[in-house]
Amino acid sequence: MNEALKKRENLFREMLAISNRQMEFCRGEELESGDLSKLMELINRRQALMDEIDRMHSSLMAEQTTADEGRDLPYHPARDEELVTVMEAIRRNDETCLQLLQKSAGRLSALIKQARNHRQASEAYQGNSVYDAWFVDKKR
Repeated sequence: MNEALKKRENLFREMLAISNRQMEFCRGEELESGDLSKLMELINRRQALMDEIDRMHSSLMAEQTTADEGRDLPYHPARDEELVTVMEAIRRNDETCLQLLQKSAGRLSALIKQARNHRQASEAYQGNSVYDAWFVDKKR
C-alpha cells in the first residue's frame, strides 16, 4: 500500500508541474497569440493524470477496507500534510490561471468590439458595404 501511496503522490507532483506550466502559459505571450493548442495539451495531460489518480484512489480505498478492518484510523488523504500542500499549490495555480484567462477574454472581447466599431466607421465614410442590399425596380 505504501508503494501505491507514493505513486499517487508522484502523480500529484506531476500534476503540480503541469499546473505550473499552465500558469507560465497564461502569463506568457503565447496566450496573446491566440494559439491555445499548448494549453489544451496541458489540460488533456492533466485530465489523464486525474483519471489515473481517481482509479488509484478507488483501488486504495477498496484495498484498505478489506485489509484494515481492525484499525481505528484508516488512511485518509486529508491527513497527509505533504499531499495537502501539493493540492493547495495546484488550487492556487488554477485560481491564478483562471483570473489570467478571464482578463485575456476581456481584452479579446474589447478588441472584437473595437474592430466592429472601426468597420462600421469605415463603411460609413466609404459608403460601400458588403452588407448593403440592392433593390432593382423592374416595373419602371
